[in-house]
Amino acid sequence: MPMQPIGRDSPAAVARVVALAMMADASFHPCEVDALERVQAWRDMGLSRPQFLAVASRAFEEQMQSMRRHDRTRLLDDAALDQALDAVTEPALRQLAYRLVVEVLPADGRLGAAETAVLQRLLDRWQLADAALAHALV
Repeated sequence: MPMQPIGRDSPAAVARVVALAMMADASFHPCEVDALERVQAWRDMGLSRPQFLAVASRAFEEQMQSMRRHDRTRLLDDAALDQALDAVTEPALRQLAYRLVVEVLPADGRLGAAETAVLQRLLDRWQLADAALAHALV
C-alpha cells in the first residue's frame, strides 16, 4: 500500500513526520503519546488527539505492509520518511515537527540508534542547523 496522499504543509503532513519518527524503533510507546499530550502537540499541529492517532495508525499500517511486501527487516522505510519530510516545506512547520520529534523520541527513557538516525535525517534533509539539535535536546 503506497503512502496515503496528504496535503503539503498540512497538519496531517506534520503529524505523519512525527508518527514515522515514533516508529523508528519499530513500536509506539504510550509514553510517547503522553509526551505529545504534555507539550500540547495536538494544538500546535492543529489536530485533535484522535486525528493524530488516525494519521499515526495509517502510517504504521502502510509501513507494515511495505515491510512485508519488500521483505525488509526494519519497519521504517527511508523513502517513506523522505516523502513525508518533503511534504513539509514551510520553515515554521519544519521547526514544529522537529521540536515534537525531539520531545517524543526519548520519552520512553532511551534514544536508540534508529531514532538518532531519524533526527539526523531531519537535520540533513531540512538543512536545519546543528544548533537546533543542541537547543532541542537541552
